Amino acid sequence: MRPSDISRWQGSVDSWLAQNCVSGKILAPAGGTVVCDTGMLGAGWYDFAVLTTLTIAHVYGQIEHRNTPNDDNVYVWYVLWGGYKPVMLPIKSWYVSANERLRLVIYNASAGTVTANIHWTKRV
Repeated sequence: MRPSDISRWQGSVDSWLAQNCVSGKILAPAGGTVVCDTGMLGAGWYDFAVLTTLTIAHVYGQIEHRNTPNDDNVYVWYVLWGGYKPVMLPIKSWYVSANERLRLVIYNASAGTVTANIHWTKRV
């Protein structure tokens, strides 16, 4: 990649060059199953992308921004994912305090397979 390529994307995918990722794949998850979790993050502004694929018609889920002791949600995005195709939910310029995390949780039991990834990078 040339520096001119980076400047062309500035403002739209500004910091995706140094990304981190966690992934999970679960067959027939029960309601409340955590599919993937970023683990504790350092304080700062982040860009996230949550990608999912399903082998079933649909599933209810939530993306949870968890507090430092990981015992409560700071914020929750409730999502109904349509099945059989990849879905990406971008979360841009989101502030995370020290040792907080994001995770993806299946809200209802599912008979199929749920595959998910959370990509993130810290803004500088």
